[in-house]
Amino acid sequence: YVVAAVDTRGGGASFGTQQGFFMPAEAADARDVTEWLGTQPWSTGKVGMIGRSYLGITQLFAAAQAPPHLVAIFPEMY
Repeated sequence: YVVAAVDTRGGGASFGTQQGFFMPAEAADARDVTEWLGTQPWSTGKVGMIGRSYLGITQLFAAAQAPPHLVAIFPEMY
């Protein structure tokens, strides 16, 4: 398994700027990161996501984009 921790735009160690909550760009970012991870030479091509709170929402954003390499999500919401 490979674990990748990804921050949303403007969050954590991200160099981006947040334009607001639940923006369309976040869905595109989630798709792009998922596809990048799934196409790396060390990847099996199967990407899963786990996280809670806002990280749970980003999983739903990714799933809505239907990236081919995303096979599982486990969003937790409180």
